[in-house]
Amino acid sequence: MQTRRGTLTLLVVSVSVSVWACGGAATDPVVELVDQVMAPAIAPDAPDDQDTCVGAVVAVLTPEHADVLGYGATVAGGAIRPDGDTLYQIGSVSKVYTGLALARLVAQGQLAADAPAVTYLGADLQPPLTGSQFSLAELISHRAGFPTMPSNLVDRDLDGQRDPAIDPLSPAAGYTRADLRRYLDDFRPGAPPGTAYVYSNVGIGLAALALEDHLGIAGYHDVLRGLVTDDLGMTDTWGEVGRLDTAAVARVAHGYALDGDGRVAGYPAQMGALAGAGEIVTSADDLLLLLAATTGETSTALDAAIDLAITPLAARADGGEVGFAVEVDNDAGGALYSKGGNTPSFSAYVRFRREPRQAVAVMTSCGNFQRVKDLAIAIDAGLLALPR
Repeated sequence: MQTRRGTLTLLVVSVSVSVWACGGAATDPVVELVDQVMAPAIAPDAPDDQDTCVGAVVAVLTPEHADVLGYGATVAGGAIRPDGDTLYQIGSVSKVYTGLALARLVAQGQLAADAPAVTYLGADLQPPLTGSQFSLAELISHRAGFPTMPSNLVDRDLDGQRDPAIDPLSPAAGYTRADLRRYLDDFRPGAPPGTAYVYSNVGIGLAALALEDHLGIAGYHDVLRGLVTDDLGMTDTWGEVGRLDTAAVARVAHGYALDGDGRVAGYPAQMGALAGAGEIVTSADDLLLLLAATTGETSTALDAAIDLAITPLAARADGGEVGFAVEVDNDAGGALYSKGGNTPSFSAYVRFRREPRQAVAVMTSCGNFQRVKDLAIAIDAGLLALPR
C-alpha cells in the first residue's frame, strides 16, 4: 500500500508521501481502515481470480484527510504500485460529469431543463426526433424512454448480424452520429417520457451531444474541460480516450477483462458518439478535486451546478432517487450521493456526503468487478464510524 497525503486549498492539492510507523506506534485510523477493506480484494499475482483485482487506487476525503492509497500493481505481476498519478477509466461515473456540465448551463440560465431536448440537438439528429417531448431533465435522469444501448451498436449495417470488426473490449468504438441517426430513425420509446426510469447510455449520450451542439463544440472532451474540469483544476482528466497524449497513455493502468473463468489483458474502451455516457479516463488526484467540490470542502465556480445536480429529479427503479445522473439515497448517515461505472477492462465507484462531509472513490483495473461497490460502501461506513 502507498499513501499520498494532500491538503486541499481551494482548487490545489499539495501532495507528499506520508510515512507511518509499525510495531507499536500509532497508525492513521483512515489509512488502517482502507487497508483492512482493500487488502482482501487485491491480488496482483493472480489476475485470473475474479474475486480479486490486480490493482486499485482509493481516494478518501474528509475535512482532515485528502488521501490517495494505492494497492496491488499497475500490471499483473509487476512491482509498481498505482498512485495518484495512475490513470483509470471510470465508465458510467462519467455520467456525473455530464450531469454537472448540464446542470451548470441550466443554473446559468443558458439551457432550460424542462425544454424539449431536440431543440438543442444538431440538425443531423433532429429529424427523427421531431415532435418528441422528452426534456433535458428526462434525458439526464434516465426517464426519456431510451434503452441502455442503441440496438445497432454492434450491427451498424443492419443486416441482422454482429459486425465482424466490433471489438468485444470496446464495442462502441467508432459509433458515429450517423449510426445514432439510423438508430433514432427506427426508435419507438418503450414508455412515454417521464413515466418510467430505464437506465440509459443512449439518453445520457444524447444529453452530452446536446451540450456539444448548443455550444458549437465538437467533442465531449472539450465540453468537459470547458464546463467542469478546467474550473476545478483537473488537468489529468480526459473525456475521450483518443485525446490522451503519449505521456498520459503511459500512465494508464493495464486493464483486465473477464474471459470465461479468467481474465485477458484489456484497455480503455471508447464510446464513439456516446462518449458522455462512459468514456472518461482520470487519476485519483483529479478525483480528489472533484470530491472536494461536490462535498462542499472547497468553493468553486461549480457550486450552483453541484447543488442542482444532487437535487432529486425522480425516483429510480430500486427505490432511490436520481438527480442530474447522480444517484441520491438516504441511510443512517444521512443524504448519500453515489455512482458506479464498469467497462470491459475497468471498474470504479464514487460515494460522497455533504453532512458529515466525506467521500470515497475506488478505481480498479478489472472490468465488471462487482466488488468495487462493496469496497466503497465499506470504506464509507467505516469513515462514518470513526470519531470526529
